[in-house]
Amino acid sequence: MYKRAVRESDRRVRMVIAVQLFSILDKISRTKHSYAPTIYKTLIFSLVESPHDTTVRELMLHNFTTLFKDHPAIPVQLLLFPFFKLIHHQMNSKFRATTVDFEFFHFISQHPKLKLDQAVQLFNILKTYSLSQNIGVCLSALPSILRLFTRFSE
Repeated sequence: MYKRAVRESDRRVRMVIAVQLFSILDKISRTKHSYAPTIYKTLIFSLVESPHDTTVRELMLHNFTTLFKDHPAIPVQLLLFPFFKLIHHQMNSKFRATTVDFEFFHFISQHPKLKLDQAVQLFNILKTYSLSQNIGVCLSALPSILRLFTRFSE
C-alpha cells in the first residue's frame, strides 16, 4: 500500500506517506528488521521519480540527512548512485539546485561511507553547477568542494 501511495500524483499524499515511511524506517532500522531495505529503496525511488517537485525533494533530502545521521551504517551509495545519475541527466533542464540540495551535498561530502568514485561524481555535479549558475550557487557549492578536496587529496 505504501509503495503505491508514495507514487501518488497528489503532492500532499506523497509527502505524508514519505514522512511515515521515514518514521517507520527509523524505528525498524534500530532493530535491523529485514523489511528496512525495502522501505529504504522505496524512498529512494520516490525521490528519483519526482525530481522537479522541489518541495517533495527538499522534504526527502532533509529526511535522508536525518536518517543517515541517526543510522550511519545505512549505505549511502544506494541513494547516491541513482540520485547523482538523475542530476546528471537533468542538469540542463528543469532541475534547479536549492539550498537544501547544497546542504545535502555538503552533508554527503562529510559522510564516512562516501567512496572516492562517488566523491568524484559529487565534485563534477558541484563544478557544473558552479560554472553554469550565478555567483550565489557557486558560493553554495564551495564548502562541499573544499571538503571533498581536503578529504580525498591524499
